[in-house]
Amino acid sequence: MDVERNPTTPSATSSKKQEHLRDDAQQLAENFIRTTAGEPLSTARQVAFVDHHRAAYGVHVLCKAISLAPSTYYAVKKREHSPAKRTVRDRELLPLIKAAWLSEGGKRGARSIWRELQDNGVPVARCTVERLMRAEGMRASRATARRQVHDGAVQSRVTR
Repeated sequence: MDVERNPTTPSATSSKKQEHLRDDAQQLAENFIRTTAGEPLSTARQVAFVDHHRAAYGVHVLCKAISLAPSTYYAVKKREHSPAKRTVRDRELLPLIKAAWLSEGGKRGARSIWRELQDNGVPVARCTVERLMRAEGMRASRATARRQVHDGAVQSRVTR
């Protein structure tokens, strides 16, 4: 027995509805990409876009529309809920490092800050202090040489 499909059957209407949703999501994604023209489209912005519209269109449809792998979206969401141990530790150490760096007016380097943390009972590796300081743009101020010329003789004086 051959059964013809009626275009008004639920499966036909649901596929039309899905196609319409895909088209709407594609239009929405094109508008999103157009409004961010000139700016790099970071993963964080893409994830925020999917979060904002996921109830209406679904994650997979939106991810396909903005060329984001659904696995990337879910990985970012997982990291938000349970960050890595290193990230948690970095969040604990950063205020301590900033306080030590600012206590001398931003003149101290990673080695002296590391020593101070060790003296205060905070177990941390020096390379960790270096990495966090570099990421936050904290640098030791360097001594600069000033040269003064008096009667043809050059005198150097190191200043801080």
